[in-house]
Amino acid sequence: MDYEAQYQMTTEYVEQTFRENQDILEIYHVCVPFKVVTCASMFQTYWRPWDESMHAHWVRPMPKNCYKKEDFPFYNEEMWDYTFQTSFASWYHKKHDAVRTAAWSASELKRAWTDGELFTVTIA
Repeated sequence: MDYEAQYQMTTEYVEQTFRENQDILEIYHVCVPFKVVTCASMFQTYWRPWDESMHAHWVRPMPKNCYKKEDFPFYNEEMWDYTFQTSFASWYHKKHDAVRTAAWSASELKRAWTDGELFTVTIA
């Protein structure tokens, strides 16, 4: 999930992780305008990354080949980021008619590999 306005080093780290592991990962780079809690405004309780109505004010260009709201039939305008995350997992599981589905963030994968842990993900 790409939040549009994030630390540059975070973006670089994620892009590097994607490049280095594209042969073993199924990557969903998600740029969706879900609601995100904000503490940066006294007038709004949330903001939306990649909100098309605010395109002129985007912090950076939308990444190429990312997945957008149109790619997810479960998405709705009232959806918060963590609700999207949970709904994505369920959608992905059903889409692949899976028996089991495991998902990790880039930082969790990096930590697992760095710690030398071996794990197997089977989707049938």
